[in-house]
Order: sequence, then structure tokens, then C-alpha cells
Amino acid sequence: MGKVQRKKGDQILSVALTLAEEEGWSGVTIEKIAKRVNLNEGKLLESYPTTKHVVLALMKQVSVEVFDRLDPDDSSEPTKDIIHNALMSRVEVLSKNREAYKSILGSLFFNPRDALFLYSEIMNIMARTLEIAGIKNTGLLGYLRKKALVAIYLSTLRVWISDDSPDCARTMSFLDKRLQDAEALEGIVQKFDRVSRVSRQEV
Repeated sequence: MGKVQRKKGDQILSVALTLAEEEGWSGVTIEKIAKRVNLNEGKLLESYPTTKHVVLALMKQVSVEVFDRLDPDDSSEPTKDIIHNALMSRVEVLSKNREAYKSILGSLFFNPRDALFLYSEIMNIMARTLEIAGIKNTGLLGYLRKKALVAIYLSTLRVWISDDSPDCARTMSFLDKRLQDAEALEGIVQKFDRVSRVSRQEV
């Protein structure tokens, strides 16, 4: 948590979410967060130079909760199901502060610079998700898998933002379909890779 005491960390992030719900994320500033938690703004800036850094901390907080709740025994399940459960768990955590996260995501979708700042962490999250599912996430193919999963997750969040169905049924259905498509594409890529290796050996 940097120069800010760790015990203040959860309070700072909680206040950020409250402000996002009350004023919209575009209206949230480090100054407002510092004032609400009764902390010197300069001190807070040492750990969170911008609101992008607050979002980064929120993303990591969500990841801790999600990865802690995933059952290691689920490794025997189909990989698609493991990934589906992991990504839907993220949606469930976000839904606890739905209006706040809708505002944050809405701002990020229209602010490519901020989204780019957070992209590395999103890739790390997807790498960890693939690892839990027992899927290789290194090399060129691993990189492409992470990129594909990022695209699936972000498109799923777009659906979630407008999903008023009970238990996020529309979001869940959308994610399942996208993962089915990715699974089919993965099969084609692996088949092509095997054919290419055999062809090279024959040459």
C-alpha cells in the first residue's frame, strides 16, 4: 500500500467506491478521497498519484477475493468451466458495488489512455486465470490466449453493465457463448499447429 498504512487501504478503496456511486467516477478525485478518509492529500498521493492507481488497487482487491474463493479441487472440471467460474466470480464481486463499478467501467471504456495503463494488470489476471485452468500461458500461443481472454472478459463486462436480468443470467449466457467460440478456435489452432509440425518433420 506504499506510504499509506495498510489498515487504511480497505477504507480508501471503500470510500472510492462510495464516491463513484454518489458522484460518478469522472467526478472522483484524490482530494475528495483524502478528505472523506480524513487523510492528508499529499500522503495519499504518495500511494495513489492518480485515480488510475486507485482503480488498479481495486482490481487487485477483486483478484484477491476471486482467487481465494476458487476451489483447487475444481481442477478436474473442464477447462472452459473453470474459466467461466473464475470470470463470473469476478462479475459477482463487482456486483456487490454494481453502480460504482458501472461508473468506473463506463469511464474506462471511453478513456483509452486510462484503459491502457490498466492493461498490464488485466493481462496478469488472465494469465493467472489460465494457470488455474491448467492452460499454458507462456510463449506466443500463451500470449494470444491471454489477449483473447481479455477481449472476452471486457466484452462480458459491457454486457454486465446493462444486464438487468436476475442473477446476471444474460451476462452468464454471453460469457458461456464466447468461451465456447474460443474453445472451438483453440481446437482449430492446435490442429493447425500439429499439422505444421508434422509437415516440418516430413521435410
